[in-house]
Amino acid sequence: MLYPLVRSGVFEYANRIIFSRRLLSHRASGPSALNLGSATSDEEAVRQQLEIDPNLEHFFDDDIVDKVKNSQKPQDLNPMKPKDDFDDFLDPSEVPILGRDDLGPISFPASLNGAGKPMTMTTKEFLSHLKPPQSEPTVRPIYRNIVAPKPTATARVKPLEAVKAFRIPKPIKSTKPIKSTKPSVSLDPPESFNTPNFLRYIDFLHEGDIPTPVEVPNNATLESLVDTELPLSVVSCFNDPRLNLSIERYIFTHLPDPKKNRFAKRLVLYRNSPCIVIGKNQNPYKEINFHLANLHQIPILRRYSGGGTVVHDLGNVNFSFIADKSLFNRTGFTNILAGRLNELVGKVVQDWKMPDFKLTTNDKGDIVNASNMHKVSGSAYQLSRGRSLHHGTMLLNVNMKLLSGLLKLSQERKDSIEDRSIDSIPSPTENVAMDEEVFEYSCINTFASSYGVPSFLKKPKFDNVQVLKFGSTECQIMKVDDLNELPQEVLDEYRTFKSWDWVFGRTPKFKLRFKVAGSDDDSDLQVCLHIDHGKIQQIETSRDEPKLRALIEKCGSVRFRGDTMAEYIHDIKLRNSFIWNIDQALNYQSIGINE
Repeated sequence: MLYPLVRSGVFEYANRIIFSRRLLSHRASGPSALNLGSATSDEEAVRQQLEIDPNLEHFFDDDIVDKVKNSQKPQDLNPMKPKDDFDDFLDPSEVPILGRDDLGPISFPASLNGAGKPMTMTTKEFLSHLKPPQSEPTVRPIYRNIVAPKPTATARVKPLEAVKAFRIPKPIKSTKPIKSTKPSVSLDPPESFNTPNFLRYIDFLHEGDIPTPVEVPNNATLESLVDTELPLSVVSCFNDPRLNLSIERYIFTHLPDPKKNRFAKRLVLYRNSPCIVIGKNQNPYKEINFHLANLHQIPILRRYSGGGTVVHDLGNVNFSFIADKSLFNRTGFTNILAGRLNELVGKVVQDWKMPDFKLTTNDKGDIVNASNMHKVSGSAYQLSRGRSLHHGTMLLNVNMKLLSGLLKLSQERKDSIEDRSIDSIPSPTENVAMDEEVFEYSCINTFASSYGVPSFLKKPKFDNVQVLKFGSTECQIMKVDDLNELPQEVLDEYRTFKSWDWVFGRTPKFKLRFKVAGSDDDSDLQVCLHIDHGKIQQIETSRDEPKLRALIEKCGSVRFRGDTMAEYIHDIKLRNSFIWNIDQALNYQSIGINE
């Protein structure tokens, strides 16, 4: 019979609170709406309620309250009300929920108001019968104005061994600000990031990834927007590096006259599958590990802009800023971009990965880690017909081991080539380790905030065109994900990037020296090949070699390719030596090069 007794003490206290709230919830409906059980009049109902909680006086009509006060008996009218309770000392939300094991020794009064009937008692009396804790608890006390003593050094309390005297409900959130001695650090990105815009961009980027047979996309063509006088961001969803370079080239050559269209600026974003891209005036024979490229079938491309050799994969994002030549600045766009990315360090946007460290730029316009100056982005430039192109690569989550190996050559190989081409300058690199979509959006944010138009653009009528607003400026974004949206000029440029004459034939004049091991009767053969515009112009040897006579007669017309030169050398040892020293038996078709 102890368990009902405990429950009755808790329920009696809870019923009073529920009764008060029920009365207040009906106050707006007038006295007729009250449901007071045995009460026979408004005056009696108010009297009973004020006896339970006098603080509710101002909720009732003044006339009724005066009548109640004038007729108030000195003794409490409610025989069930405890005479010595905690009143406001105990928060109703902190009334403990008890089980059988929480009771102390059987010490309740014998009288139960009849056999099997529970009795009521004051909350203070009820709490006095609780089982005392066996050791000092680590949970906070139920009294809000009592602070538990800190455990001493000799009496260390382990949380798992603390006695759980009772279960405490979750505390009610206070409306008062919590004072803290430590400065609070917000994990939310700055307002300039504009998280709703970012989520809209993600939805826009992946909308239509799973096509339905019923809905046919209504897309704008690249040709219809390429000459717009407004700023435009173009995001290519293709991963073919040759196609992406062709799109970039097309947008650059069709930029409207900057003198007549001051808002006509472009941002191009794309990601490439693994590839090697050399500068316009570079020598691939002293930049690329042909053997590894052949093994992994990595495409080799030559771009129109200068600069050094870079390697790409899907963990790398390429960005190109195209504008008037007068706006050309090696660090102009990258400085603003690095500042935007720095605002995201340590911030949280759902499950998206943000940058781990601060960035800055060096004198060449490359973005580097601010702490160790490791390069995370390289840049290249092109100036033509009043236009400027600044494109860069951002290392986010690339396969460093594979990509760096594609550019490693032995010192003997480097020493064997004599030329005046532009050499790549190796630098320590590292990944920023942020999501590619976050970086793409940050580029668009930087571009739109700096070069957007301060107006309300018309809502696009196409599925692949979106308008995003950043502050007071807006910018159009075009998604390119269908070959049918591309003009013929882009496809023609694509064929150029696949041709051997462009990739290898455009190599500046150089000499290649190597040695062919001789037989027992002959000494080693020293060979020097003179190459210009992709063809062998002259062959020098340390001694007369009749086996090379057929090849020497074809000088000026034979391509500098191992497989082509092999047709004119019949000696197996001599032929294999030529093939290996020229291009390590590179299979041009496997890396996407046409004849």
